[in-house]
Amino acid sequence: MGLECDFRPGTPLEDASRRDLTINALFYNVHTKEVEDYTQRGLSDLENGIACTPLPPRQTFQDDPLRIIRCVRFASRFGLSITDEVVQAIKEDDVKVSKERIGIEVTKMLRPDPLRAMALIDSLALHSAIFHCEVDPPRHEAIASARILSEVSKRFISDDALWLATAATPFRDIKVKRKGKDTPAVSVVISEGLKHPSVRPWERSLTWAVVMDILPFWNGEWSDQAEAVVNRYQAFKDRAIALGLPQAIDQPLLLNVSRGQSDCADVQGTEMQSLLSIKPSPLLNTIRQAINVWQLDHPEGTKEECEGWLKNQWEGEGRAEWETVSLPMRAKVEKVKGEKRKR
Repeated sequence: MGLECDFRPGTPLEDASRRDLTINALFYNVHTKEVEDYTQRGLSDLENGIACTPLPPRQTFQDDPLRIIRCVRFASRFGLSITDEVVQAIKEDDVKVSKERIGIEVTKMLRPDPLRAMALIDSLALHSAIFHCEVDPPRHEAIASARILSEVSKRFISDDALWLATAATPFRDIKVKRKGKDTPAVSVVISEGLKHPSVRPWERSLTWAVVMDILPFWNGEWSDQAEAVVNRYQAFKDRAIALGLPQAIDQPLLLNVSRGQSDCADVQGTEMQSLLSIKPSPLLNTIRQAINVWQLDHPEGTKEECEGWLKNQWEGEGRAEWETVSLPMRAKVEKVKGEKRKR
C-alpha cells in the first residue's frame, strides 16, 4: 500500500538485553534442553545471588521505570544483593508508572519476606515514589512500624494488608479532600495509590493496635515495655475468644436488613421497616448499627429478643437519638438554630 516498514526480528542477545535483570534474561532451548545465557552474566549472577541489569541500569530503568520495583521484588524474594551501580541508578531515577502496575508488584514483593522488602524500599529511598498522595510527610515511621510488626507477628496474625499498613503509617493522622469531604490519607494511599482494597477483620485490627501502641516508644530494639503491650493485648484476645465474640462478630444481623449501594439513603431493611413502620432513609443505617452493637452485647440473643429490644428503643428515647444522628448536617444546623430561637 506504499507504506515502508523497517521491521526486523530482534536477535536473542537484543531480547535478553531488554530484560529487567540478568537472572531473568536466561533462555531455555527446548531443542538442546540447555540454558542459554546471552548476557554471559545471568548464570553467574544467579549462582552468586546478585541483582544486576543486562544493560547500564539507568538505560534499563528509563525504558520501563517499573523495573526498579521489580528489582526490589526479586531482591527481597530471593535474597539477592543489589549491585552498587544499580542502587545508584535507582536513587537517581523517578518511578512514574501506573498505579495498577505498582500495586501488583508491591503485593508480590510482600512474599515471602515482607520486612526485607520494606527495608529495601527504605534504604533505596523509594517510599515516597511508591506510597504517595498530595501530601508528603516524613517517612521514617514506615520502616519502624515494619520492624515492630515483624516482632509482633510472631504471636499475632499478620498478612499483606498489615504490611501495607506499615508503609502507610506516616499518613495515619492526615486527612485529604475527596469530593469535598475529609478522607484519611491512609485510605487514599492504599486504595487509590496502589489500587488495593481496604478490609479490616478483627484479628488484623488487633495486631495493628499492638503495633501502634508500641510505635511511640520504639527505639529499634524489642523491650520489656513492648513485651508488656503484647501481653496486654494477648490477654484481651484470649478474653474475647473465651466470650465467643469472634463468632458474634461474624454473625449476620438477626433482623433482615440488606444494604443498597451505600451506607446512606440507599440502605433498605425489609423486616426492620415492617416492624417500625418506617420508609427507606439514612435512619435505617443508624438503626442497623445499633442492632449490631446489641448483638455484640448479647451474643446468645434471639431474633425475638432483638425485636423486643428494638421496639422498646423505638418507643422510648432511642428513636429521638437515632433520628438526630441520621439527620444530614444541614438539617442538624437548622435544628440547632430553631432550638436557639425558641429559647
